[in-house]
Amino acid sequence: MKNFAILGTNHTSFTVSNLDRTISYFSDVLGFELLNRSKRDPGFIEKVVAIPGANIEVAYLQAPNHRLELISYSSPDNRNIVAS
Repeated sequence: MKNFAILGTNHTSFTVSNLDRTISYFSDVLGFELLNRSKRDPGFIEKVVAIPGANIEVAYLQAPNHRLELISYSSPDNRNIVAS
């Protein structure tokens, strides 16, 4: 393994099944601050994740010294597709 050091992270990302419920948990229970919540361009996301019809909404939350990204897919219905 090459010698290197990780000096920090920009954020951690999780894909979640229910964005409202997950934001509520991180905000109300753990004290994260909701920074932004928005849908993404489906055409762009489909290319990035290589899943036909992919449509997502993303939320960013902030805690002291760390940012969290939550991603929720609204389509396709079958998200168990493996890109070839």
